[in-house]
Amino acid sequence: MKILSWIITLPIAIACIALAVANRHLVRLNLDPLPFFFEARLATVVLASFLGGVFFGMIFSKIRSVRRPGKVSRRQAKRLAKAATRTADEGAKRNGAPPIVTS
Repeated sequence: MKILSWIITLPIAIACIALAVANRHLVRLNLDPLPFFFEARLATVVLASFLGGVFFGMIFSKIRSVRRPGKVSRRQAKRLAKAATRTADEGAKRNGAPPIVTS
């Protein structure tokens, strides 16, 4: 898994370095409804946007992973309840008792 991570990360890092070297001219960023603007290098703007997307993606992924265990547990509880009912029904059939009815 670590090798796969390097295989993916290394070309992205090389592309980012090439982008930073090739795009050194300044661009003007206007905050449209407000009268503010600032100038920055194009590579800085692109890389900051990329890193912002990665940051927000990590945050939302973490939020989802915090919620997810409850959903998995509910699913697992339903599956186990069905398996228990099935097992109880099979045991009842072997013993000649009527099957257990659950709602």
